[in-house]
Amino acid sequence: MSLRGELHRVASLRRLGDLIDEVAEAVELGPEDTATLFSEVARKANGILELATTIAEIDEDEISLYSSIIGVWFELRYEWDRNNQLINFSAVQGRQVEPLVLARATSTARLVAWLEEVIEAADRERLAGAVERFKALADELAEARAEIGG
Repeated sequence: MSLRGELHRVASLRRLGDLIDEVAEAVELGPEDTATLFSEVARKANGILELATTIAEIDEDEISLYSSIIGVWFELRYEWDRNNQLINFSAVQGRQVEPLVLARATSTARLVAWLEEVIEAADRERLAGAVERFKALADELAEARAEIGG
């Protein structure tokens, strides 16, 4: 299957609908938050499909499309990380985590996993290493800022 075809499978409305139903039930989202989550996830999926359609039309060897999907993976991976930080800090503070934040983290993690289905195994390992290097850099910058009184 072509990369374009695989991306259409990843971002299919049926698959997204099943994901939203599962996540909404698991975290007990109300109807309004479920609609919000569906809208957010559909926007992300539409972005993936737009890349698959637009770039694939002019990129016969799919190099640009694959590169763009790597960028989307980073974007979603860091979105998951941000939501996960909210969950962790809420837990540390003894506060209840908002169900919509849990749902966002869960659905984004699933989208990341689905994108990883179309990314080569060796590339997934390299991406994991890049995430770790980025986290180390962020920690280093935060420490340097603290040292100068920022």
